Amino acid sequence: MEDYAAELRKLAAVLDKAKREIDLAREQSTKPKSLSIRIRGAAVQAARAVIKAVDVGFIELLPPLPWKHEPDGSVADATAFTAWTSFICPVMRSQCATLKANAGAVAHDTDHYDVDDGLEHLRIQASHWEDICDTAADLIREESLNAGNKDRSKKAPKKRPGRKKRSYATIQKEAALVDKWNRAKIAGVYKPDFAKEEGMTPKAFQRMQDRVYRDKRRADNERRQR
Repeated sequence: MEDYAAELRKLAAVLDKAKREIDLAREQSTKPKSLSIRIRGAAVQAARAVIKAVDVGFIELLPPLPWKHEPDGSVADATAFTAWTSFICPVMRSQCATLKANAGAVAHDTDHYDVDDGLEHLRIQASHWEDICDTAADLIREESLNAGNKDRSKKAPKKRPGRKKRSYATIQKEAALVDKWNRAKIAGVYKPDFAKEEGMTPKAFQRMQDRVYRDKRRADNERRQR
């Protein structure tokens, strides 16, 4: 159980990394070709992590799917990407609270990947794929915790403290700081330098930026559903 839980945690970390790469690509890429190459590469890594989670025993994550492994047990890039767009995204979307109802119909169109898509379409696609990475990582982490709890069933369970909800003032402050960074980036400021000036580590600033982008996506999706 410990090995299984540890493997799942590693796979969730891979999904976190893929999500960050997609976010950076969406932020940094100014041409469709560059953006499409970067998000496709990240999607392939994310797909492999999801497939590996099923392979190691988390069979509830996805229904049986018709992909084939290579003789050495790996999954080819093309196979992984097809699994991502045709199977993983639709299944994860059904679990993703931010992409339900009317928003689901919009998101579905973005799964039909085409390298000739325009920059704005690819950025929307990337935003949805970030949500898919988040959802898959959350499900895999939850399974890793359940596996650990089963392995320690004789011990009194420890209460996991929930993340403290951010206040409205904090949400507004973080959004304003990200807006400030977007202006500084245009002026040629390096992100680690900007974070240091604001009294934050680069990782802490990136986590805050992820929260702000997630808030924005949630608000945009809620507007679409009205």
